[in-house]
Amino acid sequence: MLLANGGAWAQQSDPSDTTAVESEVATQTRPAVLYVETPLLLQPDAEPQLALPFQPSNPEDDSEFGARMASIDLYSNSVTELESGNGVWDVGLVELLASLANLQQQQGQHLEAINSFDRAIHVNRINSGLHTAEQIPLIEGLIESHMAVGDWGKTDLFYNYLFYVHQKAYGLDDPRMISELDRLGHWNIQAFHIGYGNALGVRLAAAQMLFLTGARMVIKHFGKNDERFVDFLLSIANSAYLVSLNPDLAVEASQSRYVEDLERLRLSLNQRGGSRPRGFNAGKDALTEIATYYSTAPDSTYEFAEAVTNLGDWHLMFRYRQAAATNYQEAWDLLSQQENGAELIQQLFGQVKSLPTFASEIGELVARNAALNDGAELNFDSADFAFDVTENGVVRDIRLLSEETDANRSQLLQVRRVLRDSHFRPVLKDGKRVRSDNLQFRFRYWY
Repeated sequence: MLLANGGAWAQQSDPSDTTAVESEVATQTRPAVLYVETPLLLQPDAEPQLALPFQPSNPEDDSEFGARMASIDLYSNSVTELESGNGVWDVGLVELLASLANLQQQQGQHLEAINSFDRAIHVNRINSGLHTAEQIPLIEGLIESHMAVGDWGKTDLFYNYLFYVHQKAYGLDDPRMISELDRLGHWNIQAFHIGYGNALGVRLAAAQMLFLTGARMVIKHFGKNDERFVDFLLSIANSAYLVSLNPDLAVEASQSRYVEDLERLRLSLNQRGGSRPRGFNAGKDALTEIATYYSTAPDSTYEFAEAVTNLGDWHLMFRYRQAAATNYQEAWDLLSQQENGAELIQQLFGQVKSLPTFASEIGELVARNAALNDGAELNFDSADFAFDVTENGVVRDIRLLSEETDANRSQLLQVRRVLRDSHFRPVLKDGKRVRSDNLQFRFRYWY
């Protein structure tokens, strides 16, 4: 559950410099909330199981730390000796530098690893050519270390370069490009959330084109029965949801200064249609296609019903309530015909669920970004709220159950606003949406 529109984020923190701990500060006002996780329903006599927060590991705590340091010294000496004997461009340096970089990365020495990976890439380019597939693992390692230190400019540069090398080595129509279309698409979604770049609407447009091309490639090489087809469709739906939340950014992508770059990407992907990102209809089409996929898949009645329900959720979020009711009823009827129908119906419709259920959970990453940008420690806390959910999935009558203090008052107001603007899938009884009163949920939030 994002606190603001997708672009209002700072830079990512270095996991080695931040620690997520519950704040004990009660004497001063806390900083603003960065992100609110998907809430968990409170059950009588049962404590909700919140996922363990990210805890960066300390390489020095690893029993292999000392051995890796010794190996780093050995590889460093070997590099020096080979350079002295054969020159700084000897092809044998590639393997030595790559091994050295991987060890440095494991030790958390990311700046040193970046230097080693970069040197290995340059030596490889001189000896083997500019765009050989041998570079790929080196570029992947370089990206990992740039991400670790929060250098988003270099991360963006090398994600695009990695895609370019794949395309040069294999050609766009090669099935090995499918994973790269997915990877670059998700990087653009990630960059959108952390607010990297001057035109965040362009990120959504690029991601959507990459996901559409990936879906097309899966169909071409493996057919619609391949599960990766559904994964791409869900990614398209998620990007469409972000476009719908941020219509001003979609308009931004259609400005003349950005259209040329987007059109160049579209043509390089052989993508039909325009380059402007699509919202409601793109999500509806993708979710409908997923339902069609499961309608013919063997032994997939529940998955089919779930897909139809997700389409109903989509309609409900955009206030097409009659269409949502029709989708929910169809899913209910599908499950009611199963031998264990009552159990399956309870699983899908027995309690309200935060929407959309397919949205990517990247908020903790976003929060760590902001902590790095501010030079502050990242903290989390939780709060319990009671509220009602109408038959249309709208939140009403919000009540705070947790203690409010001078320190957390402004944060709890922010969490309340997030809750107020949320949508939930309503409970169904006999196939009909019903109101649920006095629901109690726990919200963990980061600041």
